[in-house]
Amino acid sequence: MKRAAIIFLFFGFSAIMLMAAEGQTEQALTCEEAAWARVDEGGRMVAVPEGVFRRGETVNLVLRRVKTLQAGKDGKCHFDIDLLVQDPAGITILEQKELLGEKGHIVLKDGVAASPYGIFESRVGLEPGRYQMTLVVRDKISGARLPVTRSFTLAPGLSYQKALFARSESDGSLSPVAEAVFSRGETVNLVLVQVGRFKKDAAGKHLFEIGMLVKDPAGATVLQQDAMLGEKGHAALADDIAETPYGMFYSSLELAPGVYTMTLSIFDKIAGDQVSVTRPFTLK
Repeated sequence: MKRAAIIFLFFGFSAIMLMAAEGQTEQALTCEEAAWARVDEGGRMVAVPEGVFRRGETVNLVLRRVKTLQAGKDGKCHFDIDLLVQDPAGITILEQKELLGEKGHIVLKDGVAASPYGIFESRVGLEPGRYQMTLVVRDKISGARLPVTRSFTLAPGLSYQKALFARSESDGSLSPVAEAVFSRGETVNLVLVQVGRFKKDAAGKHLFEIGMLVKDPAGATVLQQDAMLGEKGHAALADDIAETPYGMFYSSLELAPGVYTMTLSIFDKIAGDQVSVTRPFTLK
């Protein structure tokens, strides 16, 4: 009995030592920085140090140099990201699990993920205020987790979901143009999608207006139009949002080829607010 007890204690002690050794190899995940970013017109990530975005904008939280992720027997790391967004009242408005999937099963030099990030596509209809985004990086091999929570602001005032160029079709419809390249003589349309939220008057109607400015490659004004809507802009808008207001530029063959710019401004005449968007386009 005494020998059996000694053997049992020996094996029990060995198991405890093995568990301790395994625990020592599991390193806590860390990151050097958590930074807000937006995507510019060229598709590049641009830092937003103040963490202030317009409603309708895509909000990106980037974690720089997440380390140290462990590699498996195949030499690859396997990690994933969970995302949570809460509104100013603390209510969850977005929750996504395992954003990476198999894309997170990769070889990482020194177990470092350079810049994993989470994306929140905000909406114009959201209330302005202070929101929170939480990213949780999970090492699926070691079981280590890195939760990061940061606050960002959705600004008040008029906003829009996105801006895009479109060409006019023969039936009067508009077709999006990804490259923003038009032939001279074509009609160039700049469309703002989901503009809002507008204030109502006592009768429950909105009063908004559109202005447009086009400049040539030398920066000279080619066209300027104000008050394009007139009484057409005095109307009731569903959910206080104008779906697709746009400006039209009738180009001509006399214009020189090159890169032009169009500025479209939307005005809330009741709130005294406005939003302006400037985009380049090419005439060939």
